[in-house]
Amino acid sequence: MRALSLYRDQPPGVRLHTFLRAWSAPLDEVVATLPTTGSLLDIGCGHGLVSNEAALRHPELKVLGIDLSETKIASARATVGTRANVEFRAARLDAVPESAFDAVALIDVLYLVPEASWSSFLSTCFHKLAPGGVFVLKEIGTEPRWKFERLKLQELVSTKVLRITKGDTMHFESESSLCRRLQDAGFEDVALRRLDAGFTSPHLLLTAKRPRLAGRGA
Repeated sequence: MRALSLYRDQPPGVRLHTFLRAWSAPLDEVVATLPTTGSLLDIGCGHGLVSNEAALRHPELKVLGIDLSETKIASARATVGTRANVEFRAARLDAVPESAFDAVALIDVLYLVPEASWSSFLSTCFHKLAPGGVFVLKEIGTEPRWKFERLKLQELVSTKVLRITKGDTMHFESESSLCRRLQDAGFEDVALRRLDAGFTSPHLLLTAKRPRLAGRGA
């Protein structure tokens, strides 16, 4: 990923984290689903790796990355330089005043949201989109079981031991359940792809759209 070069002057821990993130997940495929123009909201952007990659590849795309971690956002801001098409904020999703984004990305974040809040959280994502806007959800599947169990152990270490990821609980759902979640939130054209070939984690990529015409969830 081109964006990795933006972190070469950052502390060793940040460089290692971003490298492992790029190496262990199919982020190139995720970025390829994002629009090349318009506006993108990257929720839970962390150190800004995906936001930066999208902004570098597509200079006409305006990217806003948000995250709860002030430390990670400080790291992300340090990569911006003179580029005007990417911005990072330490903010909750419901504190972002902008809406009508052409795309909203939620990449390896939903499983850290308490399950009781999933419906309202996805509804907020829906309403941050412009009609016809694209929602990109990267999540972890529950099959095959060995990949899923290995991933759970990795995330337990990240959240409870190393504390490099914010989250008190983890909740995972099956492919069919994730699709239903998006449909229940009002999204249409829900499509799912497995991206775990060659990876030790069961990566899933879901894309969907906010309907262009007013209807359920609009």
